[in-house]
Amino acid sequence: MPADAPRKSRKTYWHLGHDRRVPSAYEIRTSRLLYYPAHGGFAVNTPLRSWYQRFQTDSLLGDADWEAFVDPRQTTYASYVLLQREQETFLTHLLALEPLGLPEGHPLEEGGDSWLATFSRALAPLRFLLNGLHMATSYVAQMAPGGRVVVAKLFQAADELRRLERVAYRTAQWQLRAPWFGGDARVQWEQGPAWRAWRACIEELLLCYDWSEAWVALDVVIRPAVEESCFAALADLAETGGHGTDARFLRSFLADGRWQRAATAALLRVCVSRRAMISGTAAGKRHPPEQVQEAVRAIVARWRLKADNAVTGWLSLFFPEVAGQLQPGISRRRQEAEDAMSIALISATDTVADSAMDNANPAKAGAPP
Repeated sequence: MPADAPRKSRKTYWHLGHDRRVPSAYEIRTSRLLYYPAHGGFAVNTPLRSWYQRFQTDSLLGDADWEAFVDPRQTTYASYVLLQREQETFLTHLLALEPLGLPEGHPLEEGGDSWLATFSRALAPLRFLLNGLHMATSYVAQMAPGGRVVVAKLFQAADELRRLERVAYRTAQWQLRAPWFGGDARVQWEQGPAWRAWRACIEELLLCYDWSEAWVALDVVIRPAVEESCFAALADLAETGGHGTDARFLRSFLADGRWQRAATAALLRVCVSRRAMISGTAAGKRHPPEQVQEAVRAIVARWRLKADNAVTGWLSLFFPEVAGQLQPGISRRRQEAEDAMSIALISATDTVADSAMDNANPAKAGAPP
């Protein structure tokens, strides 16, 4: 080639060229963001490297092909901002048009509305629970072994922070009309019997350093349980008590949960499918897909018992007269979510098993008989 000939440079998305198409904005902005997994860890041997080796790389699900994960919503920063701007606009108008759900008048005295006093003890301490979920989600994002997983979990952490900020805002709004509202929120969270099981659950989750268990416990068990009780069930009770604004306020956060569950199912499919393809190879991967399924189900069973105790205690102490009516609906919705996760695991295993059989069949593999 002549020295003055123009050199053909690679495009920034050259690593996505195997599909022979122009990749999407999501693919360009989320692919191969982490350099160290492909190089056996961090370049500099520091104490942090051993932490990642122990709790990420050596974790049960640490060496899956995370670049195969695709966010069902294909969320980028631009699309996330646009989506949440619409949701925040809805909440801003909702709380501005009907800020307190009650007619104007003198401040409400403590004890004058027994339902509102119960609602105060159920809503105001929720921000401490949401703060714990935000910290747990941030840890899962930090320790995630794939760039696309990191991006999805960071957006999930932003969702938790948005919930936290809005619950604090709504509590402050109620304090304009009832100055005592939420005044004992910290005491309720730290000492209240209704929050004891939730507090223990979050504390144990924050001490779970293994990435696989922290992720499964958070996204398959704990967060859906919080949404079904502290958001969906509390919204139903608020509507029954004549507080329609608070009901719509709480339900507005459930859309984030639906996306997060879809992303969790997609992640589980990647775990099983990748494991099935590499198990038994010279790479030394240790866990076949059936063992991964069993391990995930064991984590779910262990943490579901903790979550069940938290939901039951929370409902029975705050709303004992209707706890029996709400519990079946909560349990049914949570079971449906966990069934969806199981279907994701099973379908991925079946898909890979079929692929393995095709590769073993010379006719289907394209090899001569």
